[in-house]
Amino acid sequence: MARKFKTTPFARFFLMILILAPLAYVGAAYYNGEDPIQNVKQAIGLEQTIDNKDSKATKKIKGKSEVERLREENKKLKKELQEKKAEIKKLKNR
Repeated sequence: MARKFKTTPFARFFLMILILAPLAYVGAAYYNGEDPIQNVKQAIGLEQTIDNKDSKATKKIKGKSEVERLREENKKLKKELQEKKAEIKKLKNR
């Protein structure tokens, strides 16, 4: 007579996690109004959406204005630094 198959507590826990984790993710995604299957496909990279490419183009446009803003701030800070150095030099000469 064959023995009955026994599992360890860790194996039972592991099997429970393998089943419950995806179910919990799917439930939470549906609750938040998202499509969990589409989210998984995007995370894995199986499917690229056109919207994703459009958002990258928008980020590039925003990135250019961000670069310009940083350059202006850099110029302003350099000018301020020169003024401070001149003030320090003036104070040392007193």
